[in-house]
Amino acid sequence: MLGMILYGYDKDNADKLKVEIGDLLETKIEIFSACGLEDITIENILDKSLSGKFKNKAKKIMVLLGMDNNNIQTILKKFPLDIEKPIFCSITKHNIKWEFSKLMKDLIEEDNYWREQKKSRLKQKK
Repeated sequence: MLGMILYGYDKDNADKLKVEIGDLLETKIEIFSACGLEDITIENILDKSLSGKFKNKAKKIMVLLGMDNNNIQTILKKFPLDIEKPIFCSITKHNIKWEFSKLMKDLIEEDNYWREQKKSRLKQKK
């Protein structure tokens, strides 16, 4: 299965991502929402009997499921310009057992670190 766990996208943008990324990869994509399921493990979010709500949030996260490096590179390079880019990550044998809130916290911390590094490098160039 190729798919995505989305966090922070409303239903319209989630549906648009499903179609556009499916078209990019020339395959059907399944989507899952983690909104409202933050205290559930990623493994359990993938259980189709649970249903997160698609809600707009300040932070956007996209967890890529079952994608090889070529798929990932295609998504990173050709992500739809009219949709806010998320923090991207993939499932690992370790993080699949985490609650989504832990993954989200770690991703946001890492994203903030790299944004600060980029700002610092830009200041040094001036």
